[in-house]
Amino acid sequence: MVKEYFKSLSNTSTTSVESGIFDVDYTSDNEYDLRQEVHIGEKVKEILSEAQNENRLICGWKDTIKYLNETENPEHSLFFVLVPTNSDDKLSHMQEVMTRAFCLENDIYVIQIDSIEKFNTILGTNTYHSCALIQRSSTMRIEHPEDEIDLDEFSELENDVIDYCEDNWSARVQPIIRLPEK
Repeated sequence: MVKEYFKSLSNTSTTSVESGIFDVDYTSDNEYDLRQEVHIGEKVKEILSEAQNENRLICGWKDTIKYLNETENPEHSLFFVLVPTNSDDKLSHMQEVMTRAFCLENDIYVIQIDSIEKFNTILGTNTYHSCALIQRSSTMRIEHPEDEIDLDEFSELENDVIDYCEDNWSARVQPIIRLPEK
């Protein structure tokens, strides 16, 4: 059953299905914790800020596509964050669909967010970007040099967002994450 996704937090009058923001109504028998949904936007915001501070963020369609086209190691990218385009703009929509397909093919998690304004406020840019590619952290803790290095070592914050993305990987309609207002 589809229900409105945090309608009380929204100032818009559109229904959840029209806006694409919705969640599956889980029964009490399910171990799913709805509180995770409330905090996922905050976690995405933190990851964006952290990646930007560590110079692991590629912003904008032009730079993102250029990087993905030229890289020999697309697996060095972890998240592709975007504000979904309006399907009336055919060229932008095709660009989005092709980039999403590339990301899915290369195991890069796609995260849809709700607002270009909130996204650019987080980035602190004067230019409006509608997407960003977050690279994996290049710093890995090596406690015992004789041990094998785990390339899939992520922070707790990254693991939380990865778990959220994994839970929604095969969803027919990908959820749109609401970024926090502030």
